[in-house]
Amino acid sequence: MRALWAYVRSVPPVNRAPLPRRIWVPFLNFFLGLWSNAYGGTGEPPVQAPTSGVARGAYLVQHVAHCGECHTPRRFTGALDTTRFLAGTANGPESAFVPNITPDVATGIGEWSDDELVDYLQTGFTPEGDNAQGLMEEVIEGTSVGYKDLSKADLYAIAAYLRTVPPIVNKVSKKEKS
Repeated sequence: MRALWAYVRSVPPVNRAPLPRRIWVPFLNFFLGLWSNAYGGTGEPPVQAPTSGVARGAYLVQHVAHCGECHTPRRFTGALDTTRFLAGTANGPESAFVPNITPDVATGIGEWSDDELVDYLQTGFTPEGDNAQGLMEEVIEGTSVGYKDLSKADLYAIAAYLRTVPPIVNKVSKKEKS
């Protein structure tokens, strides 16, 4: 795996716009469009990745890290409930508690400073001294690269973007272990 990863990292990046879809299958494209609208999440990524600020944070949260996949509750169909984007859920992946990361002061991360958010994404420790567990711990540590390896500029861009997400009151409680 290390050799494969070293090879992939040695290949120079390609700078070109994505090619348009060229395959057309009767009915498949129609149903694929319906499926994308129902389950597509946060839409298409930009052609060129933004390099700074809130736009960079939105790109990282929505299209690179896919934070909404865990932090957004799902509808009964399994699709993300985009009306509660990043509002957390008591029934996340692997039935895990996933906190509200909207800027709501009472139930989200609204009281955390940008420095505290950045510190959490780098270390996994909350301002209260709790630590990231489960999949979030894996995302921070990574298998070869995680949030802990992002540049300060990217981490602050994520914090800036999270401040722009509409605050949603959603008190998510950890399930009691039996």
